[in-house]
Amino acid sequence: MPQYLCCHALHILCNRFHAGIGIGHPCTAIKIEFPEPAMFPAQWRSACCRDAPQHMRRPSMSELHGFGPLAGGGWVVDEALFRFLVDFEIQKAQRLRYSVSLVCFAAEPASAGNGELSLAERVTRYIRGTDAVTASAQGWLALLLVDAETTHLPLILERLATRLETDMWSAGGSCYPRTAARTEDMLGQALDLLSRAKEEGGNRLYVAS
Repeated sequence: MPQYLCCHALHILCNRFHAGIGIGHPCTAIKIEFPEPAMFPAQWRSACCRDAPQHMRRPSMSELHGFGPLAGGGWVVDEALFRFLVDFEIQKAQRLRYSVSLVCFAAEPASAGNGELSLAERVTRYIRGTDAVTASAQGWLALLLVDAETTHLPLILERLATRLETDMWSAGGSCYPRTAARTEDMLGQALDLLSRAKEEGGNRLYVAS
């Protein structure tokens, strides 16, 4: 039985996932309408999150600013939902044989940067609709990059840093199944390498091997 989390959107996602493999959940309080199987992952995720009653649902940063994921862009989620999504992608990747990367990213915005959007929201403009971003209390971001190999990360981060027009950035990356097999291990590797990148002067990415 999945552990109950205060985030109602995450609770609904867990119920949907377990219902799909035949494990019921006695705490289900509303009727769940499953999305069509042909939906893309980002649409599936959106359908899951919007099932929660409005008064019980914790809005994402994007919703607070009045828009959903931008065309071709990713999702801003809280940390609990981010960890769930990484776990979920790893389980899918085990069956479908693809890679999942996790990047911890820190940046100092340029003095002339866009002050209306958070760094996390700006990042979503330059990643895919299947990807997700969360902002930590310590100020760094974690990026979930679906179907991304370790060899793809340098180009992704170089392009991201250029488009964000940051004065300084640092990043650490990990990848399932190449460098780790669990969410906690992937996050730990990426965080350690982010710290190393900062200590060695920034403007660099280190990837676990």
